Formats: sequence, C-alpha cells, structure tokens
Amino acid sequence: MINLITRSKRICRLGRSLKNCGTIHCLTCPLHETHGKACEHRCSNSCDQTKCYAEDGNCSLGCIPTHYGPQCEFSCSTNCKPTANWVVCDANGACLGGCGDGYSGEQCLTGKLKRLYRYTKFTINGFLRPS
Repeated sequence: MINLITRSKRICRLGRSLKNCGTIHCLTCPLHETHGKACEHRCSNSCDQTKCYAEDGNCSLGCIPTHYGPQCEFSCSTNCKPTANWVVCDANGACLGGCGDGYSGEQCLTGKLKRLYRYTKFTINGFLRPS
C-alpha cells in the first residue's frame, strides 16, 4: 500500500505538492511490482522478478524463460527445447534451442504425421492386430 494524496482527480506521492504534481502520470509505483494510474494492478508473475513499468505494465527485466510478449502474456510452445541456460523462446516466441522430436518451424508448431494403423476386429493372443 502506498500513501497518496488525492484531490481533483490528481494523485501524487506524499511529499509532492498538488501544485507541482501536474498529471496523474507523475506517480511512480513502489518496487516496480505494480502499474496503473494508482498502482492498482500487479505486474505479471511471468515477468522476470515480477518487475514492470508503472506506465503500461510491460515487463522491465524481460520474461521468465518460458514466456514472451510485452507483459510476458504468451507461453512458449511446449514443443520447444530449452537452451543450455534454460531459455526456451525469444521475444517473438521463436524457439531458441530447436524443436522437440517430430516438430519443426520457428515456434515448433508444425508436427510430422505419425504412422497410423487401422485395427481389425479380430485379435491375436488378446491383442489387436494392425490391418
């Protein structure tokens, strides 16, 4: 909780006069863990160290290794392989460590078709037999 003075729709930190406050955007949220006009929104848990800019909520230190986007709101593909540093994808979601077996593409979203078997109604020793 931060201490605010509110008057005429202006919000200022304590210690700063309303005369010098200017606009609502003079507010700096504490510890960079919240954002919004009155620091009413928490930074995303997907932001590295849960730190973001007070103005827009974009992550100030980047994302945790499995997420991307300005507010780290997107998850990297589960088909991505991590790098040696456990980073999975870049700021655009492209896989940095390559794709898992059977997947390709920048975000490893294209899968190879696996061989499919059609099964008949009869069994051999209790197991279904491919036709």
